[in-house]
Amino acid sequence: MSARMSLVTVSVNPGAGVSVAGRLDAAGIVEVNQVVTDFLGGAELDLLTLDLSAVSMCDLSAVEVVRHAQAGCAKAGCALRVVPSDAVRFAMHPR
Repeated sequence: MSARMSLVTVSVNPGAGVSVAGRLDAAGIVEVNQVVTDFLGGAELDLLTLDLSAVSMCDLSAVEVVRHAQAGCAKAGCALRVVPSDAVRFAMHPR
């Protein structure tokens, strides 16, 4: 059985939030969610920015990432700001 490689890049912007770039699918969701959890656990924030503006392709994993961030922000007592790409917008609100 071969491991599936993630094509997503996750970056932490200290004091601001988490940026995600590339292809966001089931292979990358665990990595993104872990970075969000770690970020929220180590920072006192009023607002977490989840920047998905550089996501080039995604499926319903984008919805899961946003839900995970919403739950984490609710627990941490901070607001969530999502910056979506067109691909993320479409995945969240298909026509």
